[in-house]
Amino acid sequence: MTHAPLRLAAIGCGRVFERFHLPALRRSPDWILAGAVDPAAERMRWVGRMVPGAALAGSLRELDAGGPFDAVLITTPPDTHCALASEGLRRGAHVLIEKPMALRPSEAAALLALGREGGRQIWVGYNRRFRPAYARLRERLRTTPPERLRGVSYELRTAPARWDALSGSHNLQERGGDLLDDIASHQLDLIPWLVGRPVEAVRARFERRDAEAVVVGIDLRFAGGLEGHCRAGHGPDSAERLEVRLADRTFIATQGAMTAKTWTPTALVDRYLQGRTAAGSVVRRLSGAPGYTMETFDRQLAAWAAALRGAAPPAAADGRAGARCVELVEACRGSLAVGGEWVAVPLEESTR
Repeated sequence: MTHAPLRLAAIGCGRVFERFHLPALRRSPDWILAGAVDPAAERMRWVGRMVPGAALAGSLRELDAGGPFDAVLITTPPDTHCALASEGLRRGAHVLIEKPMALRPSEAAALLALGREGGRQIWVGYNRRFRPAYARLRERLRTTPPERLRGVSYELRTAPARWDALSGSHNLQERGGDLLDDIASHQLDLIPWLVGRPVEAVRARFERRDAEAVVVGIDLRFAGGLEGHCRAGHGPDSAERLEVRLADRTFIATQGAMTAKTWTPTALVDRYLQGRTAAGSVVRRLSGAPGYTMETFDRQLAAWAAALRGAAPPAAADGRAGARCVELVEACRGSLAVGGEWVAVPLEESTR
């Protein structure tokens, strides 16, 4: 069945929108960018050149003349997410919010209530759920007896300077926990989704904190006694590596590949995965296919459109998952504040 494209208004047209969301939207048969909002006039002029015919405004309220929208995409700074998402929901639009959903659990809970009242869906932009390697690993774990699972770890580091990040992005205190909201939230969302177990407690500590880099280590305690570990970092280099340890083997996944390790030395496995990922990147560039990360945005947009038309994609991070992650980030901040002690996390039902 052929569907008419869904009408989307984008709020916030900065680097994430420019590099990922807009290219995905322009390729998608499911969406039409009908409107865009940004307080910066130069960004609006740029969007006007890229998407002729889109309604442009400095605020969502000013887009009324452009007609109704099916959905709103929010890619503004985190401290604006709650107010803008609330406005979109009150206008009757579905909402996709770039992570984090909000900065405080109370804000996330308020958004969930507003979405329920209006019968509107809230999605949160945890695009790493749409990495094919991670999705395959999750499916493998769903058929693995729970007692065979021994542990899980996920290292994710980025280089904000390469993204033209704002000054002070390494400072956790300056912007309400940038590293935790920007990087650790991906891990705190993905790992519970991957293993299918709720987190009961967390502890976080600084592993490095200087002018060049900030790295935070986070331990997770799951129901049933399973423990996991994350390393989140802002610094001069980037890395992404997911490891799941079973009783008889270890699965290691990167952004572009996954393999099972038994007796092979870890260093050799890592080099093999790096080689496969690099080769895949070259093939994608030569063929004109989207890169690994760009692919996740394409998949996310397609799944979002399907969900608004009645499907229930299993990979999506919905509002409840987003609110849960806000609680986990809040618990990590609490642990950092008390020197890395374990902090219990409220039951997941408290966010529903």
